[in-house]
Amino acid sequence: MLDPGGYGTLTITKAISIVNEGVGEASMFVAGGNTGITINAGVSDIVSLRGLTIYGIGVGGGNGIVFNTGKSLTVENCAIRNLTGGFPLGSGIKFQPNGSSSLAVANTVVANNAADGILVIPTGSGTVKAVFSRVEAYNSGSSGIAVTGEATTGGTLNATVADSVAANNSNGFFALSNAGQATTSLMVIRSVAANNGIGLRVANTPNATLRVGQSTITGNTATWSVSGTGVLQSYGDNNIDGNVDGGPILTVIAKK
Repeated sequence: MLDPGGYGTLTITKAISIVNEGVGEASMFVAGGNTGITINAGVSDIVSLRGLTIYGIGVGGGNGIVFNTGKSLTVENCAIRNLTGGFPLGSGIKFQPNGSSSLAVANTVVANNAADGILVIPTGSGTVKAVFSRVEAYNSGSSGIAVTGEATTGGTLNATVADSVAANNSNGFFALSNAGQATTSLMVIRSVAANNGIGLRVANTPNATLRVGQSTITGNTATWSVSGTGVLQSYGDNNIDGNVDGGPILTVIAKK
């Protein structure tokens, strides 16, 4: 249990739960190219973070949470804001496991970050799973939520976004993979992509697939973008209107 207050950066090397259930904030301040919470845990270690605020201050940039190793990470009821700097800095959550692992993020806000709100970018060739529920990603310089196999040499990356919002980002929801990299799948369901540069984006080969259903895509400069032979599919039950490009029709797939 973590008492409300202000804390410095932290490196986690074992299974642990860090929880703030108090009235006030348990805040971590990040600057100088550092990371608020770095996770270098064992292959069977489960890490849970709840009720934390991570905030970028000063100069030099940084990242909010970076996961390198461990069995799984759960992030609940957190706020991660104002992380600055160019890549590889400036992300709210960067999930970059070197083996099979899983990420769950719920009831969490990532906002005003220079790079990605949440970036899932495995570095190994295992199976990586990510689930986002009631996540709000605002004002990211790159993507609100991005999943990419670009740092892998095979493997599988499956991500699901439900009941979430990506707004005022360069890209709302983004899936990417190239030949020889992880087969990457992003499902967006009952969610909102609003006022982004690109609402839905997928690239570069059929290894990357983004599917969307029961969602609202509005106010974006481009409703969607497909680079190369990436695959973007709709279940035909979305609300697409009010985009600058007129809301071009998505390819509809049959529900199974």
